[in-house]
Amino acid sequence: MYIKNSAAFLAERADIGTPSIYLNLVFYSTFLKSNSAVAKAYVVIILLCIIERLLSYSSDLIPIKIPIYFVVTMLRYAIMIAIMTGYIPLFMVICGGLALGQTFVEISRYIVGLKSYDKLINSSNSTQSSRTIKSYPLVDECCC
Repeated sequence: MYIKNSAAFLAERADIGTPSIYLNLVFYSTFLKSNSAVAKAYVVIILLCIIERLLSYSSDLIPIKIPIYFVVTMLRYAIMIAIMTGYIPLFMVICGGLALGQTFVEISRYIVGLKSYDKLINSSNSTQSSRTIKSYPLVDECCC
């Protein structure tokens, strides 16, 4: 029985006559033969990068980290394998997707920090006013 090696199999799938981009994402690999296929792949890769950044951030917030860490590690390896194709525009898209994902993380951190800061200020103002009323009498009681 003849077993095709992976290079021959990929060469058959590539249809060598047309220029195409080879994209490998660990469990899925394909040749991008048209501009629409390239655009779809770029959108998918940007979404993978954003999901990776958001899951990395969320793993810091929850106590059970193992399942999320597993998924994040798989996404990181898929992104790494995609970068290793050596196609510079794909590299730039991945860097842009990771930067966009990190921007979302920083915005969400800012919003969460702002809400916790507002709670801290509101709680300290209410405790100060209650302490002020309790610790300083409205009428001087020493003379009575």
